[in-house]
Amino acid sequence: MPAGHDVVDAALELVTHHASRIVAGAGVDIAAEQAASRLQDALRGREVIAQAQGVVMARQWVSAEVAYAGLLRSSRQAHIPLRRQAIEITASTQRQVPRTGSEP
Repeated sequence: MPAGHDVVDAALELVTHHASRIVAGAGVDIAAEQAASRLQDALRGREVIAQAQGVVMARQWVSAEVAYAGLLRSSRQAHIPLRRQAIEITASTQRQVPRTGSEP
């Protein structure tokens, strides 16, 4: 029986080894996906902040540095995240479609 026990132990060790490699690989894939998703979110946030910076530059005739500093300052004073403030500023540039008489 000891020989059979060694075979079972060897098989379990082999399965455990492969399973741990699969789990480790899956963890890396999940971590990479999460990192990619976070990076995409960060890039979208930077994009909207840059757009808001341009809006401030155009409205106030200031440099990029002054516009960014103003965005940071007003964001802190209002206690809102810079990204949210940037979204609000860029949304303020959207034209409103006039309603027709047929809509309520």
